[in-house]
Formats: sequence, C-alpha cells, structure tokens
Amino acid sequence: MTWGARRRYYCFDGYYYEEAEATCTRDGWTPKPLCAGKICAAPNIPNAEIVGHQRPNYSIYSRIKYKCHPGFEPEQPVEITCNSQTEWTGIRQCTGKMCTAPNIPNAEIMGHQRPNYNIYSRIQYKCRPGFEPEQPVEITCNSQTEWTGIRQCTAKQKLCPDLSVENGLIHKHSSKEEEIFYTCDTGYKPFSGNWWDSVTCSKGSWSEEPQCIREEECGAFPSVHHGKLKKTKQIFHDGETTAFECDPGFIPTQRFIKCVSGTWETPVCEVDVHCGFPPKVENALITSKPEEFYGDGSSVTYVCRSSFLMNGKSTVFCRRGTWEEVPTCKEPTCPLDTTVEDLIMERSPDIEGPVKPGHKLIFSCNRQGLKLKGQKEITCQSNEEWSRPFPKCEEVMCVANLTVNMRSDGHPGPEVSVRPGRTITLSCVGRESKLEGHSKISCLSNGEWNVPFPKCIGGKCGPPPHVNFADTIEMTKNEYNSGERVEYSCFNMFTLVQRRPYSKYVTCDQGEWRGSIKCLKPCSVSVEEMDERGIQLRWRGREKIFSPHGDRITFSCKRGKHSTGSDLIQTCNDGEMNLPLCE
Repeated sequence: MTWGARRRYYCFDGYYYEEAEATCTRDGWTPKPLCAGKICAAPNIPNAEIVGHQRPNYSIYSRIKYKCHPGFEPEQPVEITCNSQTEWTGIRQCTGKMCTAPNIPNAEIMGHQRPNYNIYSRIQYKCRPGFEPEQPVEITCNSQTEWTGIRQCTAKQKLCPDLSVENGLIHKHSSKEEEIFYTCDTGYKPFSGNWWDSVTCSKGSWSEEPQCIREEECGAFPSVHHGKLKKTKQIFHDGETTAFECDPGFIPTQRFIKCVSGTWETPVCEVDVHCGFPPKVENALITSKPEEFYGDGSSVTYVCRSSFLMNGKSTVFCRRGTWEEVPTCKEPTCPLDTTVEDLIMERSPDIEGPVKPGHKLIFSCNRQGLKLKGQKEITCQSNEEWSRPFPKCEEVMCVANLTVNMRSDGHPGPEVSVRPGRTITLSCVGRESKLEGHSKISCLSNGEWNVPFPKCIGGKCGPPPHVNFADTIEMTKNEYNSGERVEYSCFNMFTLVQRRPYSKYVTCDQGEWRGSIKCLKPCSVSVEEMDERGIQLRWRGREKIFSPHGDRITFSCKRGKHSTGSDLIQTCNDGEMNLPLCE
C-alpha cells in the first residue's frame, strides 16, 4: 500500500470506534484501529434500587430489574435494557403515591391546603360552627392513598324533649341539662333496681326512658361473670324465671334465675370440669379437629397408621378432668401373635414364618357381645404394607341420639348407650308434645332396637341452641311454637357461612330445633411471629393483624432477606394462614 493511502474500518455490532479512519505511514497504519466494547454505566434511578447485585458497568443488551422504594410506584419490578447506543431503555420513574386533598362536607382544613399530599401525611380539619365533633380531627394518608380516621361533621342535635316519669320524681341540673336524675314513689323503684337512677341526652334523644316499676317486680338483669343475660325492657313478676348462658369452658350452677320479691337470684357460672389436650400416641392420630375445651364426658378416637396394630381402646373419654388410658400403636412382628386383646387373627396360607407379599390375615372376635369394626380380611402388599388398617373388636351397643324434646328415664344427656337385653323408657317434654311409637324399646344382640325408634311430634321448643362464636340478634324466649325461627349473627370479625347446609336461622320443628349455623374464625398474626419468619406487612405498620376469613394479606421480606419460594400473598382460612418465610 502506498504512503498516504487511507483506509476506513468498521467494527462488529456491539463495538464502537475510537478512530474510524487510518493513514499508511512509514510506521504503518496511523492511528491503529481499535474496536472497543460498548457498555452502559449503572443506572441512577431516584427512589429505586437495583434487584440483585449491582455492577458499575453493563454490556449492551444486558437486562436488569429495579424496584421502587415503598411509598412509590410502580409497585412491580421494572425491567430495563442497555441498547446499542449505550442507553438504558424502558425506564419508568418512581413517583410518590399521593392522596388528593380530602373533601369533607361541613369542614375546613386547618393550615395551608395543597391539592395533593404524600402518603403518611397527616393533616387536621375542623367542623364548621353548628356541626360536631367540635374538636379538630386528624386524618392520615395511608399506603393505599386513602384518608383514614375521617369523622363526618354532623349537625348538632337539638335538645332532648322534656321528660316525665309515672310514679316518680325528676330532677334536672340547670347547668347540666344533658343528664336527668330520678327516683320513684313509695312502693316503686327504677327499672335498674337501684333506689335512684339517671338518663342522658345524646344527639336529641334520651339514653332510655325513665321507668318506675313496683317493688315486688324485677327489671334489668344482673351481670354474669363468665356468662351473659340479654338486655330486656320486659318486667318480670314475682316467681317468674329467665335463662342465662355461660361462656365456653364454664357451666351454670342452675339454668334459670328467678325473680324473688323484686330481686333477681344471682346467676353463677363456674369453671367446668374439663381435660387438657388429648395425650399424643406415637404412630397414631385423632379423627377429629382439636378443640379449645374438652368437657367432662367428651371423647376422642385414635387410629393407628397403616400396618400398625392398636393395643387398647381406640375411643377414650374425659372423666372428671382426666383422660382415660390411651391406646398404643405397635408394628406387628412375624411370627404374628394370633390373639391381640379380643381380636383373633388367622393366616392364609396357614404357615409359620414371616408374612410375605400376597399373604392374608383373617380377623374375628373371640367372644359373644363383640363385633368386628373394619375389614375382616387384609393382604400384605408388595411394598410390605397392609392393604387396610387392622380392625378392632367393639362391644355391641345400641345407641339412641335423643332430640332436645325427648328424655330417657335413668339416662341423662342427649345420647343413650345400652348393652343387648337392656330396655329404655322414652318420653317427650314440653306442652303439646306427643310420643309417636313405642315408649319402651329393647336392645337386640346385633346392636339394633327391637322396634322402630319413636319420635316426639307437636309440642314447643325450649330456648334456641348455643352456637360457638355467635349470638341471637333478639332476646330469646323460654318457649317457641313449631314454625318459629331464630336468627343468629357471628361475633365481631367472625364470618357467617350461608351456603348449604348452613344458614343464619334455626327453626322450631315439632319441638326440635333444626338448622346448622357456622361462624368461620378470623386470623391473627403477631409482630413476633413475623420477625421470626423474616417478614413484614407490606401495606401496614408493625401492628398485629386481625383479619376475617377470606381476607388476603400481602407480606414482604425484611431488608436483606429473600423469599424461600413461598407465596408472599396469603389468605385467611377459618382462623388458619400459612406464613411465608424469608431468609
């Protein structure tokens, strides 16, 4: 090539020129061509941080993600790309979440009002004259860009109307017109039972109407420690009674309290005799959900894992605060014992030595009065497990589940169990309730009754049944006619199930309450539990959460921790919620 000749160079895609053209000289081509790799400097995006490890430079076509800080949006990670021009494409700026200025009728914002406010901002407003509350109200822009703590400004109510009380005397303070005191004439007393009482004026109406009742009558119910009596405006005469209920884990010393010469008997709820949690049995489980209380007479049933043999009774009862002896689950060895308690086992084929796949066991009970519960025949499978759990021998019993309007002489409680040969006598309770069928029935050797089980027809129902985590919305009565129904509502934060077979009503049907009511429990998660699992609430502070059934809770990992793969959005399901884990 002659001196002075020129040459232009082209770099491959992804590289750039320091000089695009060179000249031939005595020293060769000057300047020497150089193709350097294109790079993007690490992006600097305000109010955001790179997801994962951040480098000072990135080659072209690299893709990275960044996430906006809490309180800024977009909330989802954003992916950006270093293009061939060494520029980042796809950047979305992180903008702070904001609440628009609140519009509260009949109120004015205190201080300078702006069109928008950052999240977590706090402002105060005051109701205009003639409206209440009179004191300033502070509200907060939460992470959902909603104002929390708003109290509507309502017009101040006019004074309450004048009051008078029959058979009594009213006194009003000239300086304190919102409260009136009253007492009753000789032979009368206030409904509360005290010798004087008061009523309060609020929002144009009195808290209640002053009422004087006769000295020998009973009015307001007494308070019940660990129980409840519904409020009433009904007046009870001497000798009349009313029912009360105790909280779970407590029992009433008597179901009713009586009005005695103008004074209610004292309702007492005492600690019920109950057992603790059922004992754990290795290689076994219990076939019912855990309960908060196990009252006297309640029972649980154990089952052994497949191929394990139960030794002892599978159903154990709570007796006077103590669980009966629980069974054990043992893995059978070869040769097998041919008799375990009341269970007889026969091998097929009838040979000695270990039980091999394909061999069978045939079971029977060793005496009369017992019946086999479970499979009569099981097989040793190729995986060395039995095809079915071992059966057991149970005593033959006739069981009668009594309705609420039926009684059995000599057998208290809703369930009667007797051995073959025994006879029980049944009767109906309540007015107009009649027994349809035989009043005396006998237990046969096969565990069946000798005649069809009778039933009580007609008649009235007693007080409605107790429902866990729910209460009736109206005051209950001692008697209900057939066809009447009672509505329940769940406690605060509990969720009423209204799909079949559940509803919010129970109905009196021929002296028996029919209908099923179920309240689903809320979920509770404490700060300590979240700290242990390296998580925090995404949209709230560090307070303990208390969420109803079906509520979806969003968690996030604490700074410096990463999810182990569990979903950070969890749903409350009848008091249970799986917490995610971040490490």
